[in-house]
Amino acid sequence: MRLLSRSLCALVLLSAAGCALTGKADALDVRYFTPGLAVVQKAPVVPAATARTPVIVRMGRLTSGSHLHERLVVRTSAQEVQFDELNRWTERPEAYLARAVARVLFEERRFAHAVSGDAPTLDLELVAFEEVRTPQKRAGRVSVRALLSDDKHVLFEDTITTERPVAPTGATEDFVTAIAEALEAAAEAIADRVANAT
Repeated sequence: MRLLSRSLCALVLLSAAGCALTGKADALDVRYFTPGLAVVQKAPVVPAATARTPVIVRMGRLTSGSHLHERLVVRTSAQEVQFDELNRWTERPEAYLARAVARVLFEERRFAHAVSGDAPTLDLELVAFEEVRTPQKRAGRVSVRALLSDDKHVLFEDTITTERPVAPTGATEDFVTAIAEALEAAAEAIADRVANAT
């Protein structure tokens, strides 16, 4: 009798689980964003050295915080971050950083891009790529740990943080625009530091 009772309970539980697994639920309406700004064609900036002797730079390691994936990150305090389940980046944020820095250094500033040999190496770690949402402000924040070194010395090591305000409408698109502007400002600041250190 006890075996029959257990079997009956197991059958009821399995059928209930089956209903939960096969039942229809509302589909998530996930939206995908890219922080690309329409880049205005700028006249190339002559680097610190003359055009005959361009500054040579090698792009080194590019890493990011383990929490920076496709989901948008919202910082609600100095200690707490949340993840937006309905809005995603089309790529991992460090890919956007790599393209922005390479474009500013090698297309706009006309640094020479080394792929081998002796050249200062620029390593980057993306620390923050987030919306700051507190009672005091709403902004897009990009924070990058940058290190430029040659074979013997560290030429500079710094954390560069840029923020841009989010428009008051509160739409996700406004945050994406703010983060794109912060990313552009961070890339420009990194290029300035490289120019001053080489």
